[in-house]
This record gives sequence, structure tokens and C-alpha cells, in this order.
Amino acid sequence: MFAGSGSLGFESLSRNASCCVFVDKQKETIINIEKNIKNLELKHAEIFLGDANDFVAKTQRQFDIIFFDPPYDSNLYNLIPDITERLLSEQGIIYIESKKNRSFENLKTLKLKSTKTLEYGIYEKK
Repeated sequence: MFAGSGSLGFESLSRNASCCVFVDKQKETIINIEKNIKNLELKHAEIFLGDANDFVAKTQRQFDIIFFDPPYDSNLYNLIPDITERLLSEQGIIYIESKKNRSFENLKTLKLKSTKTLEYGIYEKK
């Protein structure tokens, strides 16, 4: 979610991920990702142009890995309980980037690192 340049998704596909869904609400971002998908001739890449709330509400799929990197000052972190409950597979992991000292009650931390201003970690369901 919040695909940005798509680099994490493209890296996952290069490492034999069976599929990657790029989610972003910025049309220009999605256009650039589409161009890269076409140029790289990727067969297992999908795109969702729209808000993360819409994607979470509409999708019926579950994922083994979710990359979650919204704007740090947004309220989009409120989606994490719903994402992990509905979209994350039982053995799945979620990578989250956030401001420092943010906790996620329904998640167990597997790995956590930080810089001066942010934290990034890998979590699983408790």
C-alpha cells in the first residue's frame, strides 16, 4: 500500500513473489508503475488506483507480505487492525514504516529498526 515508486513491489517480484498488488491513489504514480510493469514484462503485477481505505474495504484477498508505508502524520495507521485481521494470511508478515514510538497492539514485533525520525519493522499477528 502507498506504492510510491513501486520499488519494494518490483524487488519482491524479482525475488519470485507469485504476485504483487500495487496500491496508490496518485494517478501519476500508478501510470509510472504501469510503464515499469510493461517495460519489465511482468506477468504477476496488479494495480489498484484508489485510496487505501477503499482497497481494504473492497479486496477479499489475503497476502503473505504487506508493505505499509503511509504518510507518517496521517490517520491511515488506524487501518492496521483491519488489514492484519482480514488481509494478512495466518503466517503472513507486515512491514510498517512510521514515526518513532508508535505501537501496534494486535501485532508481534519480529524486527524493528529506527533512524532519528522513523521506525521500520516487520510484524506478525499476535
